[in-house]
Amino acid sequence: MKKLIIITTLYLISQIKTQYFLHPQNNLQQDSTQMTSLTIQSKNTSNSEFCFGTPLNYFSFTLHSSSNDFSLSENNYPLLTIREQNQINILSKKLTLNETYINGNLKIKGINQWKLIYEENFDESIEGWSNKTISKCNGITMLGGYCIFSKGETEKIYDKLPEHNMIRIQANFHFIDNWNGESGYLKINNGKNGEMNYIWIESYTAFEGNYGINVCGGKMPEGKFSSPIDVVVNHNSDSIKIAFGSNLEMDPCDESFGISGVRIFVR
Repeated sequence: MKKLIIITTLYLISQIKTQYFLHPQNNLQQDSTQMTSLTIQSKNTSNSEFCFGTPLNYFSFTLHSSSNDFSLSENNYPLLTIREQNQINILSKKLTLNETYINGNLKIKGINQWKLIYEENFDESIEGWSNKTISKCNGITMLGGYCIFSKGETEKIYDKLPEHNMIRIQANFHFIDNWNGESGYLKINNGKNGEMNYIWIESYTAFEGNYGINVCGGKMPEGKFSSPIDVVVNHNSDSIKIAFGSNLEMDPCDESFGISGVRIFVR
């Protein structure tokens, strides 16, 4: 009886949706079907579909003839679709991904998700920065740091960005030693004719806290050692120039800054 149910189900679907071609060496057993290959084809105007379950409760894999999209559905409700140009749409909270490698765009409920394009922790080779000097402070490897960065900037151009409409920049700005109301900043070249504009500024005074902790550097304790940067701006160029800097005026062994954890996202 189990053999008859399997064969009848395949036959009914093939008459309505598509055609199934089973390899000649198939072994149809009582509890399972074993085969070396399965080809699902359809006419140009029909979808190719393979279903698991019962007519009232089933999952299906479908190749849509009109759009050439591939979809995974539950009871005819799409859970995941893969479109041409490697675009993936995830449409249901029921889908759990433990680890995924994606070369194209990822959409969740029709919304493009951020793609991490560049990440620099400065633990390995330093490429492209105008000042490549690194240091370690309290276990953190940073660009610049104590007795290195003070007044001025360090900059870099990130190129070969994929097509996008927005860009997101994350980093950690480290305030070290004797700051007295000066500001650290992040700039990008989104102005007219590529001019550099400020997109993040933060001021710091070391004397604001009475119980600071001397994390690194000189004898002056830090009241705010690390400040996170997370900025989103409109952007569609295939490259971006960024610069971290400060308006400090003293010797870098008196007051300095460092940068760590730089990340560039697009969507």
